[in-house]
Amino acid sequence: MVSRKVRLLIPRDRGELVPIFFILFLICIYTIFELFVILPSIYHNIFTYKEILHLIFGLYIIYNLLGNMILCMITDTSTDTIICPVLLPPPNVKHVVGDSNSSVINHYNWHYCNPCEVNVPPRAQHCHLCKKCILKREHHCSFLGRCIGYRNIRYYICFIFWAWFGLIYCNALHFDYTYELVGKFSYKVIIACVFPFGAWLFGLLDHFSLLLSFICSTSVVMNLYLMFLLFKQFFLIYNGQTSYESVKNIKIYSMNTKSNIEHVFGKNWHLILFSPLISSTPLGDGMTFDIYNGDTKKKNELTMNPNSSRVEGTDGSDFIYRERVAGHYQISTKIKSRLRLLIYLHFLLALIIIVQILLYHIRSFFPSSVTKPHIWEYLWLISIFASICGLCSLSRNNLLLLKLFFRGVIIFGLGTILSTIIINLTDLFAYSKLKTKQQHEQQQQMFFGLPVLVLWYIFLAITVQVHSYSLYLANTLIKSWQPRQRQQ
Repeated sequence: MVSRKVRLLIPRDRGELVPIFFILFLICIYTIFELFVILPSIYHNIFTYKEILHLIFGLYIIYNLLGNMILCMITDTSTDTIICPVLLPPPNVKHVVGDSNSSVINHYNWHYCNPCEVNVPPRAQHCHLCKKCILKREHHCSFLGRCIGYRNIRYYICFIFWAWFGLIYCNALHFDYTYELVGKFSYKVIIACVFPFGAWLFGLLDHFSLLLSFICSTSVVMNLYLMFLLFKQFFLIYNGQTSYESVKNIKIYSMNTKSNIEHVFGKNWHLILFSPLISSTPLGDGMTFDIYNGDTKKKNELTMNPNSSRVEGTDGSDFIYRERVAGHYQISTKIKSRLRLLIYLHFLLALIIIVQILLYHIRSFFPSSVTKPHIWEYLWLISIFASICGLCSLSRNNLLLLKLFFRGVIIFGLGTILSTIIINLTDLFAYSKLKTKQQHEQQQQMFFGLPVLVLWYIFLAITVQVHSYSLYLANTLIKSWQPRQRQQ
């Protein structure tokens, strides 16, 4: 049993170990920083009862944070923990008025999972990362390397809450200290908060200020992200839904507010925030769920009409095949939407370069301080044509155009940018050695009070991230489209 729990701590996809170690790294950094830097600076190394209270409360936050994190990871919420029937039980729902999607109707009933080769209960879904069917599946959390479902969603929400609360507590402690060290609001503060490592590389920050800026910037961004996750989960709990049911507008499992809360947190829902070890089993067994009935009709108007309409273009005989490819289709759609967004961002970055080139060439009519365009800017603009091919490939799943996009971005996009960064490293290191503001202004061209070299490297850093993520998504689509292309 112990060895099985230990194995559950290791995600099936070893790549998900990276975000897990990153979370543990951040917890260690914040703990050490608050204990050995912030508290001594507040109380001037005088050990008072207030500092003891801060220490106890901080350790209590870490206890809840790590406790909920570990329990969320080792709690098995898959269908391996239940005995599934050999014969498929008769359906409770055969048709939903206004929704003829077979996968949605399948969600209401016991159904057969092809990858797992087993009958699974209503609201259970197969995860292509965990390679299992999850009871009342909410979503797959990459930060924990686990699917969130019926048995561990309580620990997941408590983990998010204590992480959010801990970041607010840390920000409240080190706000005054950060303000005194960094100084008044200026462009240096903006660059330090948004690009702390870039500001350190350009000599705007020393080593300790780099650590402080990194902690402050990550705490603010993560605080906003965790707040969004909390609001999302509370909204789903209030409506008695999972993420999939919210997208499909399935509301038949929503009871009153108290019942919805107890189905997630259990009878002792008002105590679970105090400790992850408090016992509070969710209502039900994860296999059977009550369907809400109104006074005269059910929500979503469930009917048993045998003459209901099917999915357009099918007679229902290909139901098993549609279920087999549904998950891959949803993943492909999500990847295409993200890649399309990155291509639009590439166009926006290209527009900045085009405007800069035009301003330089019309400087005789409109005097300006725009620098002369470099050869790499013209080469990089060729990657726009590759992005146009990529954008056209997404509408019809054109493999040839997507490959042209992939190769064009590698050669003219990412290759040009990385070559530019390597070639200009000498200028970067020379700039980082300048000590005073006067030396910066004498040695470097300025644009609205900011060094042009700094602005260019910020632009290059953003562009590298856009191209790298675009290539990753394009490569994923190429791999998923390649087998289909061969079959055709």
